[in-house]
Amino acid sequence: MKIYIIPDLEGISGVTQFRQNLKTMGIYETMCRRMVKEINAVVKGIKEADETSQIYVMETHEIDDELLSYEVFGLIKGAKVPLFDESFHALFFVGQHAKSQEEKGVLSHTGNARIMDVRVNDVSYGELGLCSILAGIYDISTVFVSGDSACVEEAKKLFNNIITVETKIGLGMHSAVCYHISKVLKQLQERSKEAVMEFKNNPHNFSPLKIPPPYKFEVEWQYVEMADRASLIPGVKKLSGRTTVFVSDNFEQVYRCYVAQAQIALAGYI
Repeated sequence: MKIYIIPDLEGISGVTQFRQNLKTMGIYETMCRRMVKEINAVVKGIKEADETSQIYVMETHEIDDELLSYEVFGLIKGAKVPLFDESFHALFFVGQHAKSQEEKGVLSHTGNARIMDVRVNDVSYGELGLCSILAGIYDISTVFVSGDSACVEEAKKLFNNIITVETKIGLGMHSAVCYHISKVLKQLQERSKEAVMEFKNNPHNFSPLKIPPPYKFEVEWQYVEMADRASLIPGVKKLSGRTTVFVSDNFEQVYRCYVAQAQIALAGYI
């Protein structure tokens, strides 16, 4: 099997603050190391189920490659969008967070904290859903998700069959009941192993997330100025004061437009 892992920091056990606050507190690097521990636990579980698996990890927050498991085939650095292709079989999310404005979602956001909502064909999606739809273009199935309780519930609504690990119980944007890291690591290893075994035995139980074109892609911004900036991108139009819309038959184009909008609209803000 060829497996793509997308890790994120906000859904890791013990993390209840965004990057800027973690740096101010002097614990950002510590939490990044904890993220690598959780990635390594998942990698270990995957390898126990399929020792010949080829695993790629996409860097979204700083990863010290000297701490990353040697069993990872490749660490993808500097990519703005996931580098999916038809050779991959399964997608794993480690430390994922819930979509923007999700009640009791720890550090919940979609793209960045200034995006209030993202909708595809009038259905709201977070980063988990958007990446999985992109993977679905290449028939890649999302089979494993770890993160806070709100993220786990989001995953269960998105997919007919999904293996999950809850890393903490969300109480609000910056508060949670966090499970001990040793318990989380044990569950990550066991459940990732289970995910690979189930996928290998019954791949049809894990259908790729697909929605038919055309795609009407709407972004609701925090401020009118952000929508004004995003609408400078060719093809992006303002639907209302704080909402932009982009329409395409190509979801990869949609996803790249989403990333570009988030970068341009956020200029000058934190």
